[in-house]
Amino acid sequence: MDKNNDYLLRVSPNPAHEFACIYTNNKSEKKISIFNAEGTLIFEKNFFEQIIIIETQSLSAGAYVVNVSEGVNKYVTKMIIAR
Repeated sequence: MDKNNDYLLRVSPNPAHEFACIYTNNKSEKKISIFNAEGTLIFEKNFFEQIIIIETQSLSAGAYVVNVSEGVNKYVTKMIIAR
């Protein structure tokens, strides 16, 4: 779990197998971007919910970077996919 400027961003379960839930602390408009270890964007979506569920079955095992942008603020955490 990363806490940046009183903003909560958490991935669970971590490591993930079939899905990962990404939790944020409010219902404002956000954009989530997920990058693989090479820096390639593999998922991007705008959302308003506090929780977004990502299906991970098609992702290779390894480390990923999860970015959440909310206005001018950006928050980052890691997500691990295990097989």
